[in-house]
Amino acid sequence: MKGTPGNEKCGFSKTIVALLRDNGVEFGGTTSSRGRDVRQGLKRRRLADLPPVLYVDGELAGGLDILQEMAAEEGGLKAQLGLE
Repeated sequence: MKGTPGNEKCGFSKTIVALLRDNGVEFGGTTSSRGRDVRQGLKRRRLADLPPVLYVDGELAGGLDILQEMAAEEGGLKAQLGLE
């Protein structure tokens, strides 16, 4: 994400944080500007120029649009992410 939870630096990050909190999902955040290792990892995954995305147990869950769709599905976001 850009920034940290509670101090988001872009609208996508702020919206994802709110969506996760509103759905009772426990999470942590890593800012993409935090250090060289994070930036290099994002570049290897070709995510450096994309909006923030969510990983669950190291697997890409999706970006904001996908998370919003999951939240609208039966059972809500936690169930769709396999966290219940």
